[in-house]
Amino acid sequence: MTLLTHVSLKNIRSFNDGSEVSFDIPEGTVLFEGDVGSGKSTILYAVEFALFGLGDMSGGYLLSEGTNSGHVRLSVTHSGRTFEVHRGLRRTGENVVQENCFIYEDGTRTELSPGDLKQRVNSLLGFNEPSHPRAESLVFRYAVFTPQEQMKEIIQRNPDERLLVIRRVLGIQSYQVAAENSDLIHRRLRNEARVLEAATEDLGETEAEAARLKSRIEELNARIPKLQDEETAAKAELDKLTEKWQDAIGEREKVSASAERIPELRRSAARLRDDVKDDEKRVSDLGRSLEQEYLPSIRAFEKKAPPSERSTTDLEASLKGKRKALDVKRGSLELLSGQLKETQELIKGRVCPRCGQGIPDDFKDQSAHLEKEQLGLSEEVSALEGEISSLEDLARKSVQYAEEEREHRRDLKRKAEMEAEIEERKGHASVSRGELKHLEDELSRSEAEEARLKELTNRIDAIALTLRWSQERKESASRELTESTTKRSEGTESLKRLASQIEEKKLKRAKEQRLKSYASCSTRSSSPPWN
Repeated sequence: MTLLTHVSLKNIRSFNDGSEVSFDIPEGTVLFEGDVGSGKSTILYAVEFALFGLGDMSGGYLLSEGTNSGHVRLSVTHSGRTFEVHRGLRRTGENVVQENCFIYEDGTRTELSPGDLKQRVNSLLGFNEPSHPRAESLVFRYAVFTPQEQMKEIIQRNPDERLLVIRRVLGIQSYQVAAENSDLIHRRLRNEARVLEAATEDLGETEAEAARLKSRIEELNARIPKLQDEETAAKAELDKLTEKWQDAIGEREKVSASAERIPELRRSAARLRDDVKDDEKRVSDLGRSLEQEYLPSIRAFEKKAPPSERSTTDLEASLKGKRKALDVKRGSLELLSGQLKETQELIKGRVCPRCGQGIPDDFKDQSAHLEKEQLGLSEEVSALEGEISSLEDLARKSVQYAEEEREHRRDLKRKAEMEAEIEERKGHASVSRGELKHLEDELSRSEAEEARLKELTNRIDAIALTLRWSQERKESASRELTESTTKRSEGTESLKRLASQIEEKKLKRAKEQRLKSYASCSTRSSSPPWN
């Protein structure tokens, strides 16, 4: 009894999430249930692939889209023995090939080619499957798992064709042939005496054909090792080119990441250049403004001396006192002038207008005294007016100087602010130049990487082209090796048949000679000597 006990598969058709799906198969009847596309048929295809290889299926049909490798592993119990079968798939360019084909028997792992693994499974299970790696799995496909379209095709065939399929599946077509041959031999035996001579007439031609076939097989025996070496070398070259192509792809991805930063680096460099230009223009404008607007007035003021050592407040207080003294002097002068005028009028009239008495002579002396005092007061008033005028001029100059001093302080403050801004702008420009130098260096490297990216792309395209040629050479070598191996197998089988025919013809010729001898010795025999 043969039992399937465990199935593991990874990246096979709809099982495509990259993880390995494993499950045990219990003894008895097992039902797979699920929606369309859930993977029921995939499990059966995976079992067929693990046991018999791709057959008439393509690797791309089994390997999940978007994945580079996958595998199927089965555990099978047969006649009390348990063994494990493993087959893998790998995507190489546009093709999918088998790899990692091995079998565990009694704890020993044996690496086999896809075709040899199929033959080993057939031998272990006793299946009468075709041995060619690309041949359809007849027993499994028609007796265990028949896809819907093939089942429809079988049902629609006529009875004779369906019978032929069943005979092929069960391997009993040879019994029908044997039965037909038995009848034919029986009929031929009856006429053997008449046809033995004719049957051996082409013995020489058959021997010549066998010799030619043997020579061709020897040529194939010599050619096949060379083809195997060519296939091995082509596969090694293909693997080397694939690795080289993958390395170039990885390198291009790294370089591409650097090259993709070029637009942003250029924008950043342009912004920094604008910043430096703005800073330099501002420094120039500030320097020109200082030279033209502020420094001349600052230098001019610094050359001026204050009009007085006294403060403006002190001058104002002194001026106020002088003005008050002037008002007093002017009042006294006005009063004195009135007294003098009255005295002079009395002297002139000689009689007092109030009392009518005469004016004494000493009034003249009094008038002279008043005139003298008036002159003194007038001089004092003039002196005070001169002092006040000088103080007013000095105060005005002091006020103007104080205003110029305040303006000077404002100019000095603005000068300090402008000089600080100039230094700040110079520092900012210096930092921007450093950053710009760093960016330009990085941009140069990225632009070099961009040029290298083009070179890498061209190299990848060239490798891909060489890879396709190598794949074609490998496939051509494999195809020619398969064809040569098949021809050798077919030629060997044909040679065996020819050897059998030659032996048979020789026996027939010997029998013919015996028959002729019997005929010449006796023609009265009642029964043929070959009975």
